[in-house]
Amino acid sequence: MFGGEADVLPAARDLLDESTRLRRELAFPEGVAANLVGLAYLAAAENRPADARALLDESAELAAGAGAKAVLHSIDEARAEL
Repeated sequence: MFGGEADVLPAARDLLDESTRLRRELAFPEGVAANLVGLAYLAAAENRPADARALLDESAELAAGAGAKAVLHSIDEARAEL
């Protein structure tokens, strides 16, 4: 788990949630999709595998709709690792 620093995960999640909210407000689906991949890794690190899968599913939908091939690749990697 992220170097054994479980105490930093909630703070990291809060910051990434805020960034995701702002990207949604700006109608930047590629950025939202990328952030959701990060949130999926955090969910997995917090032992929330169902949440991680749901985040990756949403990310894939957004990335596909936006034609964000690099993010789709990141999603595939995350699915393989998580």
